[in-house]
Amino acid sequence: MTLDDIRRLNIREAGNWPLLPKIMILGVLFFLIVLAGAFFDWRDQFEALDKAQDEEIKLRGICVQKSQGGQPRSLCAAAQGNRAIFWGPVEATAQ
Repeated sequence: MTLDDIRRLNIREAGNWPLLPKIMILGVLFFLIVLAGAFFDWRDQFEALDKAQDEEIKLRGICVQKSQGGQPRSLCAAAQGNRAIFWGPVEATAQ
């Protein structure tokens, strides 16, 4: 199939097209459907993940401030518990 043959394809006769253009069009449609699903369905999940990550950064900052100031580390435990949601359990390290 040449480029000239592709130019002559009529959308109204898509059922009579050769196999290669049909597969290419189906691939483009599949990609567009997945892209639309990502935009409409996963967008809220990405926003929730960003909020949780921002909260984790805030709690880590509080934890570092408290550990440097000699204050109790109750918020550090909360920060580590939040991290466990994303990356699994956090093991304590000696400092």
